[in-house]
Amino acid sequence: MNRMEVKSQTALFLLLLCWVVAILSYPTGAPVGQCVMMTPNHSNATLSNMSSPYSVTVNASTYVLGGIIKVYINSSVPYRGILLEARDVNTSAIVGTWKDLSTNTKTLNCGLGTNNAVTHCNNTDKSGLVYTWVAPAKNGPNKVVFMATVVKIRVEYWIELKSSELTLATTGAAFGLKSSAFVTLSLLSLGLVHFL
Repeated sequence: MNRMEVKSQTALFLLLLCWVVAILSYPTGAPVGQCVMMTPNHSNATLSNMSSPYSVTVNASTYVLGGIIKVYINSSVPYRGILLEARDVNTSAIVGTWKDLSTNTKTLNCGLGTNNAVTHCNNTDKSGLVYTWVAPAKNGPNKVVFMATVVKIRVEYWIELKSSELTLATTGAAFGLKSSAFVTLSLLSLGLVHFL
């Protein structure tokens, strides 16, 4: 073999190796390093400039500390990859945890958190999955939004897809007891004043 043939074969091998690596990019989920920016690091992939066929929806407009919220990726188009997080609207901090995931997804430990993000664990088509978020038990933010990166195929994806914002609800029982006591005392004092 002459030098030219060796160089050609080496170049072909490197090209083939790059192609294999590109095909296999993150088939088992987003790496923890992507938690903040939520951008896939797939080679030769670019953010889609087309309107997203996916939307992020939730089953509530408010949440309570320690409560459960169901999150959905709505579309008639299946997706292969996902990175899903709940974020504090004011600080962008990742909040809460995830549980009861399908066999096609898994949790990530982003930053100092545990099970605080969801990603895919294979590159098979996904649709109709329900993601279960558990709100923080204490010190929950006033407003939470769910953010997703959805990968249709390795080279076509959308980032920062957002749900509607959820507001932290005041605890109804505690608020109700205080209000009832105030109203009862007010009515009693009015009654007593009236009888005097």
